[in-house]
Amino acid sequence: KFSVAAKKGDVLLFSYIGYVTKEWTVDGNSVTIALAEQSTLQELVVTGYASQVKRNVTGAVGTIAAKDLLAVPSTGVSQALQGRIAGVTVGQEGGPGGGTMVRIRGFGTVGDNEPLYIIDGVPTQTGLNDLNPNDIETVQVLKDASAASIYGARAGNGVVIVTTKTGKAGKTKLSFDSYLGTQVVPKLPGVLSAQQFADMLWTSQKNTGIAPSHPHFGNGASPVLPTNLSANVPLNRTGTNWLDEIFNDAPVSNYNLSATGGTEAGNFAFSGGYLKQDGILLHTGFERYTGRVNTNFNLKDRIRVGENLTVSYSKRVGISNQNTENPVAMAIRMPSVIPVYGTDGRYAGTSVGGFNNPQNPVAALTRAQNNADNRLRVFGNAYAEVDLMKGLTAKTSIGVDYVAGNATKFTGINYEDQEQVGSNKLDVFSSTYGSYTWFNTLAYTTKFDKHEVTAYVGTEAIQAKSSDLFGSRTSFFSEDLNYLTLGTGAGGIGNVGSRTMNRLFSTFGKVDYNFDDLVLLSATMRRDGSSRFSAANRYATFPAVSAGFRLTKFAPFKDIFDELKVRVGWGQTGNQQVGDYASYTLFSSDVNTTYYDIKGSKTGSVSGFALSTLGNQNVKWETTTSTNFGIDAALLKDKLLINIDLYNRKTTDMLVQVPQPAALGFIDAPYINIGEMTNKGIDLGITFRNQVDKVKFDIGANISAYSNNVDKLGDNPLFAIAGAQAREQRLTRTQQGFPLSYFYGYNVVGIFQNAAEVSSSPSQGFATPEAGVGRFKYQDVNGDNKITAADRTNIGTPHPSFTYGLNFNVAYAGFDASLFLQGSQGNKIYNFTKYFSDFPAVFYQSGKGLNVLNAWSPTNTNTTVPKLSSSVVNGETETNSYFIEDGSYLRVKNLQLGYTIPKAVTDRARLDRVRVYIQGQNIFTFTKYTGLDPELSLRSFGAGDNRTTNLDIGVDRGAYPVAKSLLMGLNITF
Repeated sequence: KFSVAAKKGDVLLFSYIGYVTKEWTVDGNSVTIALAEQSTLQELVVTGYASQVKRNVTGAVGTIAAKDLLAVPSTGVSQALQGRIAGVTVGQEGGPGGGTMVRIRGFGTVGDNEPLYIIDGVPTQTGLNDLNPNDIETVQVLKDASAASIYGARAGNGVVIVTTKTGKAGKTKLSFDSYLGTQVVPKLPGVLSAQQFADMLWTSQKNTGIAPSHPHFGNGASPVLPTNLSANVPLNRTGTNWLDEIFNDAPVSNYNLSATGGTEAGNFAFSGGYLKQDGILLHTGFERYTGRVNTNFNLKDRIRVGENLTVSYSKRVGISNQNTENPVAMAIRMPSVIPVYGTDGRYAGTSVGGFNNPQNPVAALTRAQNNADNRLRVFGNAYAEVDLMKGLTAKTSIGVDYVAGNATKFTGINYEDQEQVGSNKLDVFSSTYGSYTWFNTLAYTTKFDKHEVTAYVGTEAIQAKSSDLFGSRTSFFSEDLNYLTLGTGAGGIGNVGSRTMNRLFSTFGKVDYNFDDLVLLSATMRRDGSSRFSAANRYATFPAVSAGFRLTKFAPFKDIFDELKVRVGWGQTGNQQVGDYASYTLFSSDVNTTYYDIKGSKTGSVSGFALSTLGNQNVKWETTTSTNFGIDAALLKDKLLINIDLYNRKTTDMLVQVPQPAALGFIDAPYINIGEMTNKGIDLGITFRNQVDKVKFDIGANISAYSNNVDKLGDNPLFAIAGAQAREQRLTRTQQGFPLSYFYGYNVVGIFQNAAEVSSSPSQGFATPEAGVGRFKYQDVNGDNKITAADRTNIGTPHPSFTYGLNFNVAYAGFDASLFLQGSQGNKIYNFTKYFSDFPAVFYQSGKGLNVLNAWSPTNTNTTVPKLSSSVVNGETETNSYFIEDGSYLRVKNLQLGYTIPKAVTDRARLDRVRVYIQGQNIFTFTKYTGLDPELSLRSFGAGDNRTTNLDIGVDRGAYPVAKSLLMGLNITF
């Protein structure tokens, strides 16, 4: 209730964020005003250096609001996008603080597929992991080139635009949000008992034709289990579940405090957040502090200034110090007969002999518990905006993205493993990255008759610098944390450093035209120049055009639809991710390899140089050309919204690093423009919201499907790029005529059941020993009646047939509930963990999984697991379809129940709003996949065989699984 001093005939304007503005002419009487909730079609979306009303957008743009973003508490903004927007796929690295992989409309290139991120107008390609999700107002995803081409050079993989929260005019609001919970370890596979383990070894040796024997189990007809494996290491008869030993339930907590407010002269938003997430993997964790300040001021009627600043500090602990295997894979390899600890309290391991060389993963993770990756990030911008005249506005903005990181990795003395480490080592890493952006725009808007024109032009200059430093020492007298510095190590002195820089300068312009709310036209042009290319190829131009036609201006459409708009768009975007000096051939100097001892006395030397990188003066921009056709429809008074997009996305002049002859030595290969790739697909999004009596609900669904094909990869159609590697095997291949990074190997079509079947089948003589009864039977792909390397073929693709998300929300009388489902269908996973768990011959006498109990035998012929063997037979551990599994899954990502305390109660407590909730995350997963987690895409842990490349997709070497979570939360607004 309020009063306004106004005379009769005056017009009052009532408005509120999220509601339709309403006018009322004063008639001298009191009046009750009720505002209708605004249609989402009237919301503003950021589509470049300006914004548009959503219903007038002609490109393919997906939007997610803060309430949907925060519906699933997550450590990073990227994770919250998963399953929310059609055409956007998100994969988690796994583990607290782990990175995420965001792909917009699939993989478009052999190289870098990461999208460009724009945070409050400042571009970055260092990800969103440092942002607090509670600070986000909206996220928009520009999916096609007609929408994204305004960002030109870096928009080839799409653009994610993040807008943070700002204050609103009115009373200052203080909000506190928090949740506490427990992360629960998913179901883990069982292990062999000591007797089962010994029996497996005996059967394997008998099947190989050798007399069974083992240092600990004797050499008789049957194995004899000893009491101890060594003086201090007892035999674990029930079996040590090493996965169970390294995974434990873990707590997570999150706290956020914010203050917002403002007047007509300006507004402000302050926030602070703290997140602590212990990992379900032993001794891993993540901690993050964030602070944010957003202010905007109206200095005069036509001058506005403001800034956005985020400061975050994060610490990721427990990084593995293993250089060959990640702890999950090592836990699969460790024999179950060995306990975690010996009777003397020290770690037990394979030093007892007879069990190959796995490492005790509990020991490895415990020694690495103080390893830490620290990261400080400062991100933000300051701007000034002035209205030069009616409809004409100039804006300037200066942004910064600064990251300083340091990490330590300590490798302690190892006494329990077969391959012992007799000297400790400390590695210290330090790096800095700074990107500075300055853009200027001049925008003009005018309306006349039935015409509306909005246009802007601008320039943008970006400079990025990075440097890193590495140092190491060995032979520390003490392993006490207070003693471990580079200055106290006695030997192994090493250091290396580097520094790079790149620059980008761009001019751009965009025109939007609206005729009578019927015809919508948009044209964009951007010209980019990059220091990464030579002068001859430095600049490239990226145009785009799009159009929309609103059919609801005509009968019979206007009688059925509230909104029906068809869209068509065409445009080009670019990719320059080739390193900062791709056009130059580089030489480097190294004290160990390029210094020359002139005197021959090891006392005098001069610096030499060696070729380190081959450059290519002809390398140029990679270009993605995208065509999009879309339909936006609204029915039932905007209660039902439907969006459909069909697209064709073709990348040309694809940047590829072509492998060089080994004779050239260890050098970085040059980038060459030799490839073409096409993605064709469909995005569909449906939302229905309604209110029946006091029950308010909404249902949202999205589904995306695409097909990927490498159209060209040089002049030789047989040329291929090998991708993921494990144990000297290449698991994936990229080749003309196939999807990117398809699995390439032998197709297993069964198991030989008898000698007659072996003799009547194609010769399996490509490996020694050859095939026999109980062994894999391979497909003769080329029909030459023998199995050779030429019979390797496409055995599966990691690209899904489709991905989808389903969201349900309902509210009644203060109670609310939400359910979010997310899934993938049709993608394949190469389960490399079966290499360790299913084949006794691999790292013979090390740990194996329960699958060996189902191995082929004369009494167990209905199985897919080959006969046990102590040596590799018929190349069965080569890349083949036995390791390929269906990666389809449906996961209940979120189930939340909340209650908002009645306003009558909170008013008495001088509170604006209080809500409590309980929530479960990742609580159910429906899948046929037998690995730890089907929700994988790009995963890495450690180094060596676990390095992740851009082509390493859909390979599970022992992924850190996504944890289930049980949370309790509180939201308070003062």
